[in-house]
Amino acid sequence: MFIIQDGVTLGFKGQEQKTIAEKVGIAPETLSRILNKKQKCSKLIAYCITKLNDENAEILDLGCGTGLELEYYFPLNPTAKITGIDLSVGMLDELEKKFCKKNISLICGSYFDVPFCENRFDAGVSVESLHHFTAQEKIPLYKKLHKALKENGYFILTDYFCKTDEEETLYRETYLSLKKEQGITDNEFYHYDTPLTAEHEMNALKNAGFHIWLPITAFLSGETYFLSPNPNIT
Repeated sequence: MFIIQDGVTLGFKGQEQKTIAEKVGIAPETLSRILNKKQKCSKLIAYCITKLNDENAEILDLGCGTGLELEYYFPLNPTAKITGIDLSVGMLDELEKKFCKKNISLICGSYFDVPFCENRFDAGVSVESLHHFTAQEKIPLYKKLHKALKENGYFILTDYFCKTDEEETLYRETYLSLKKEQGITDNEFYHYDTPLTAEHEMNALKNAGFHIWLPITAFLSGETYFLSPNPNIT
């Protein structure tokens, strides 16, 4: 399963909203208003992977930072094994301090470069980390991730996306202009947000082999989808 969201406002309806709200400890009437906050998104992520209650469940966290979402997942599955990848030594050190007694493997590096073992992970997670890259850059990463997931594994991505193609182009042009002004080469990473539209993000995932499983609700901008490496997942 893959959940794509734009980090703005998520509105579940009826019993589905009530069930999710109860699980993450948020009043149903306020859930759709506050999921734009990263902390609440982390609770939603934890809810979405609650079916991974196997004590041997393995999760790959791309751009794990200090492991905010893990604060909510470990109480649900304290024996899960987490592999976290991040560029920041400081954030990884903080994560390690917080979860020193947990089964965690941390890698300081780029998830574009770090090799993933095939057919290993029950789920992959990325929280507001992938909005710095083009579709062309993401597709090889998503293909690598696709291979790394088990047959019924899934990927949860929380991020924000441009509302229009023009907005996406503007972000990209500004990014390239800033790099040129500062003499930064193409191979150097420059921290500037260049989000895609939700449609372009979905296309990148489809090109990597993911399948749309079920559209479940709508955001103020963009939509929420469940995708899986296995189109027959239930």
